[in-house]
Amino acid sequence: MELFAYLAAFAIGVLMGTIAVGGVLLPPVLIYTFGLSAREAMATTLGTLVFVSVVATYLYRKMDAIDLRSALLLSLGSLIGGPLGVKLNLSMNEAQLLLLLSLFLLFSGAYILSQDRLVKSHHNWKQPSVATLFFLGLCIGVASGLTGIGGPLLSVPALIVLRFPVLLAIGTSQFSMFFAAASGTAGNIIADTINISLLFTITPLELAGVWIGTRIVHKLRTGQLKKIVAFVCLTFGAGMLSNFSL
Repeated sequence: MELFAYLAAFAIGVLMGTIAVGGVLLPPVLIYTFGLSAREAMATTLGTLVFVSVVATYLYRKMDAIDLRSALLLSLGSLIGGPLGVKLNLSMNEAQLLLLLSLFLLFSGAYILSQDRLVKSHHNWKQPSVATLFFLGLCIGVASGLTGIGGPLLSVPALIVLRFPVLLAIGTSQFSMFFAAASGTAGNIIADTINISLLFTITPLELAGVWIGTRIVHKLRTGQLKKIVAFVCLTFGAGMLSNFSL
């Protein structure tokens, strides 16, 4: 089972490198293969995303696929929202966290499928307002701190709705993910909810996947990858919900 988790971490890294969406899959993997509690799995996942976001941002910056103004405004909101999300997480019991994670997985799968029609690029795009980007970043930070899920799950579709070209939406989301993950992880370190040894075991595998993902992003059909992620989210979420008991 541990081998499956390591392979899954690598595959998740590839998804993070190509479509920025994939971190949502790691908490259930950690729960079922390593026996982590929901809180510990969420916190450990968020910790890995600190490192993933740094590498992904560097690689997407080299491709000139980051809108710095938008990324900074998203990041500012995420810095404030991350600790708030962690505070909410710590106020919930294990059963509530498992229910939250299963519902979030189901929502994620349905949301990704519903946004598939927005995959096409927009060449005549305009930068959103400061208030729009800050509020979006705030929501992303809260969601990341609460669930351990990286912000791109929300920000990539949202930026595409705001008419960002797809690659630019992915790269900008990678940048802002660092601040959401870092601020939430700081709160988790204080609360001592991160499995440090596991974090440093699986993070290199994710980073290797990210490197490969950014190398092949131009060659892949992102719509197909998103459908795979959506299917896995729905499967995990339904399975967790079926075993749920208050």
